[in-house]
Amino acid sequence: MISLEITAIRQFTQDLFIGTAFDSFLLREASFTTLCTYGISGRLSAGAEEFREEHPSDFIPWSYVKPVCFSMIKGNRLPEQFAITLLMPKPQIAAFMEGNDTGLLPENVQSLVLNIRYAQKTLTCTTGTSLSVFTLDKTLEQLWDTYVKNLLISYL
Repeated sequence: MISLEITAIRQFTQDLFIGTAFDSFLLREASFTTLCTYGISGRLSAGAEEFREEHPSDFIPWSYVKPVCFSMIKGNRLPEQFAITLLMPKPQIAAFMEGNDTGLLPENVQSLVLNIRYAQKTLTCTTGTSLSVFTLDKTLEQLWDTYVKNLLISYL
């Protein structure tokens, strides 16, 4: 797990909410505090069966919900804070692991997480991994940390 402070906050948030740099991720959850606090669960509802056929996941793609999230924070005032948890989709996890000897199977990886937190005019991104098996090997975690650092390098 690494924590990276984003210095190019304006560019990062523009790419996050308007651009396509993070569209391949899924939304786990988000919260935004402006005049009040809004919370969003990215978990698909039980009635989303047709959507699930096209997007086989329990969570909604970030690209679908980012316009709603952006509408919550746009305006003349900066938000007090926001927190967004993004996940790498399962098919991408398998591709990510391919060619890297992690000692794990893709089905052992519950999630590869990117936490985005803005508060007190500071924006940080933190990585995380969740496995369904116990291992002391940190290869997957290190690969994920490197991937995210390379993804965010222009904002650091």
